[in-house]
Amino acid sequence: MKKKRLLRMFLLLAACLASGGCGGEDRPEIRTETDGLVQETGSGPEQGTELGETAGFGGGETDPDFSTVPVLQLRINEEIWKTADLTPYLGKDYVWVSFPVEISELTEGYNQFALHSNAYNYGNLSENSVDLFFTYTDAGIDSYFSQDMMSTWELYSDRYADIILELYDGKEWKEFPETADYRLDDNTVLGIFVDNNGIYNACRTIFLEDLSAYRSARLSALVHVGTDLLKEPEPEPIDEGDGESELDAEAPVLKVKLNGGPCERVDLREYLGEDAVWVTVPLDVSRLREGTNRILLDSNVDNQENFSDTSVDIYFSPGKGTQDTELSTDGRLSWIKYEDHRYANLCLELHNRETGEWERVPGEESYRSDKEHMVIGKFGGSEQPEQYHVRRAFVLEETAAYDEVRACIQIHVGERLEESWYGLEDSDR
Repeated sequence: MKKKRLLRMFLLLAACLASGGCGGEDRPEIRTETDGLVQETGSGPEQGTELGETAGFGGGETDPDFSTVPVLQLRINEEIWKTADLTPYLGKDYVWVSFPVEISELTEGYNQFALHSNAYNYGNLSENSVDLFFTYTDAGIDSYFSQDMMSTWELYSDRYADIILELYDGKEWKEFPETADYRLDDNTVLGIFVDNNGIYNACRTIFLEDLSAYRSARLSALVHVGTDLLKEPEPEPIDEGDGESELDAEAPVLKVKLNGGPCERVDLREYLGEDAVWVTVPLDVSRLREGTNRILLDSNVDNQENFSDTSVDIYFSPGKGTQDTELSTDGRLSWIKYEDHRYANLCLELHNRETGEWERVPGEESYRSDKEHMVIGKFGGSEQPEQYHVRRAFVLEETAAYDEVRACIQIHVGERLEESWYGLEDSDR
């Protein structure tokens, strides 16, 4: 999985709009601060910071280095790209960012203006995000979002993007759409959303009639700009596969993987009929690393029902502010983070070689087994069977003090589990 993130952006379609914030405010003043891009004057636009053009994602020869300079990109009518350096805007809660547009780049009729950024977005409206604002309306007809690199678009039916086009006729600027009001009712990130490894774009279509009277134009977008936008996520270790074990063909097993290494197996026959039982699984301590460590769970059980006598299920507990547990249903190609503050009843225990004590990570955490649970492995109880994998992340500041590691997992094990597992010859994985 140690690939460039741009190759992985295509894998996940997950909505990431964050509601809330600032609804009902008066319209923010357009370009109350020029910040070096476009200055409003009585005789027409003046350009400060140079804006480049490019043929698409990734930049052209005139663009800044996208690995070191945060940018906002504008695509006009699916052909022309423009790039704005966001450095002057860092730390702005909301600000209009403008692009000069040539009249020849517009068309009489519908014009599409789509936005992208090279930001690594950690949450919405954060220090590490670029977010486009939206205004609610009774019937949205002109604003769209994309989750597949602008290949397809879906309509926002209840809002329009805070994107405005202005045309200059030599005397004054005229706004299009003419009657629009702009508020901070909602927002979505632009670019990579790190929590689910997806990519998000937004666009607005604006209808124009006769363009012959206009000399120049500019497109402005109302955005939030964080302070640190190019913080790359820590790369994940390469997944080395599950490895082979004779036990896979002999019994129902729970598979436990640490940081992409081969799976350790737990023979579930020892736990048949156990409910809310904790199982302890020794793991390879050499797999630990400073930073983020992930434990992944799988099984060879064909679960026909949730929480039944022929299923293996992991429990979840509520935790305010916790978002370290993820779910995959597509063969571990992509992961969706649990955003409702649930965490899997799964922890690490580290053996300190100096003290001889086992240290639990997280150190202070409580677990419940009375409400939330989910099958582990194949779920065949639906028209389209899916494979359910779950993983949890643990951050370690240092690992040198530890000579052993084990995972502790709270699971339900059905008493008839031996009837609902499949061996290697039956596996379609």
